[in-house]
Amino acid sequence: MKKLLLFALFLQTSGTAFAQNPPAPAPVDVTMFSIASQAVAVRIGGQSVPGTDLIGSYAVTKRISVRSDNLLAPGNNLQLYGAGFDWKPPLSGLISKTTLPKNTFEPYLTGTIGIVRNVPAAGPVKQHYAALLGGGVNY
Repeated sequence: MKKLLLFALFLQTSGTAFAQNPPAPAPVDVTMFSIASQAVAVRIGGQSVPGTDLIGSYAVTKRISVRSDNLLAPGNNLQLYGAGFDWKPPLSGLISKTTLPKNTFEPYLTGTIGIVRNVPAAGPVKQHYAALLGGGVNY
């Protein structure tokens, strides 16, 4: 009887030793894929109309992302379909030498090249190539 009790106790403790949760994976500090949409004002020929900018982005590294940029403004028949990049230059060492708070400012550069189409309700469709370049600082 004593042996049976010891065997049952062994089975119970060994079962709880194997039933532990695995360790949590390390947190990832890069968003791999993102989609963003925003309202924009498009000014062409002296007329401003509302439009929508839809951006899909895939992070290749911590500092470089490829992107798809789609700008649609039906008020003046504009469609832009582009592909490009986002780059975050490694300026943290330079910023840390200033009196600015650390990890507060993140500069970036962006560029897109693609096709712009003018699609009127009546008449021929016109298209040409276009490029968008920009930069800024995320705060």
